[in-house]
Parts: sequence; structure tokens; C-alpha cells
Amino acid sequence: MKKLLLISLLAIFFACSGTDTTEPDPVADLTAASWELSFIIQDTTVFFTPDGIDYTIEFSESGEVHGKIACNSFSAIYRTTPADSLEFRDVTSTLVLCATDPLGTMYLNGLDTAGSYEMEENKLFIYYNSRKSVMVYVAEPE
Repeated sequence: MKKLLLISLLAIFFACSGTDTTEPDPVADLTAASWELSFIIQDTTVFFTPDGIDYTIEFSESGEVHGKIACNSFSAIYRTTPADSLEFRDVTSTLVLCATDPLGTMYLNGLDTAGSYEMEENKLFIYYNSRKSVMVYVAEPE
């Protein structure tokens, strides 16, 4: 009798769990916009992006990412998982000496050590430094 009850409960559980096992594609969300850095929170300090200086990132569906760091550009390979982890590899940038680039080193360090991300409305949060730090982006208007 216990076996029959257990089998019945398992059958009901699996029947109610649905058959749709597809998960949202995290890459589709990242590639839906070009992203402009608004500010960085490193440990407990907030660093705002200075007016007139571009820090951008753009994800492609092929797994590549490109962007601007003040007067320099960068590229990398990225990988995501449905659990919202994010990893960048082979981050390279040009080395032009910019007149003003207060966040360049911090920005590249954030990409090198990124571990996860979240999206909320038109914002992208890339966490690094064991989630103690975050880069906050806003979708660029089209």
C-alpha cells in the first residue's frame, strides 16, 4: 500500500511539474542592447563615470564582447550560464594614453574578475571581487 501511495505521489509530482524544460537564454538578454557604464561600486566606495568619457560594453551572440574605455577600446570572449554566472577571457585593450581615464584600470579589473550578473529593466549589473564590487550599466538609447 505504501509503495502504491509513493508511486502515485511521484506520478502526480512529475505530471504537475510541466514539460517545458527550456530556460531563458541569458545571451539574448545581454545582446539586446549596448550598455553604458553609469558607476562602479568597489567595496563600499562609489565611482561615477565622468561626463564626456565613454565606458561601454556590447555583447554579441557569438560569445565576443567589445567596448570603450575612455579613449581606448577592448575586446574579450565571454561565457554565461542560466544561473547568471558571467566570465570574461582573453581581455585585451588598446593602450592609448588618455588625457582623462579615472576608471580604466578598475574597469578592466572588473571584467577580468567578473563572476556573475543580473539584469533589471534597462540596467545590467556585473559583479566581481566575490560580489563585493559591481559595475552598473544602463542600456544605451537606440
